[in-house]
Amino acid sequence: MSRDELAARLIEARREAGLSHRDLAKKAGVSPGTISGLENAHHDVTTEKLARIALALSVEPCWLAYGDCDKAPDWLDAVRRGLVQ
Repeated sequence: MSRDELAARLIEARREAGLSHRDLAKKAGVSPGTISGLENAHHDVTTEKLARIALALSVEPCWLAYGDCDKAPDWLDAVRRGLVQ
């Protein structure tokens, strides 16, 4: 996982979600400094934090980490259509 590539995908997903660093951090249960450090490619991320951030952004963790799978999870469309809760 390249820090620079992760940073670019994180910035993209956060902006698309319309969230500030603070909003995303609160939603994911991490510090704003964690989000900022990841976006500036200064920090590594644990699997747990990556998963929490991805969930908060409604993206697949593998997309956020590696960019090699679909960005939006398959189940997200079903949730949005009210088919599952």
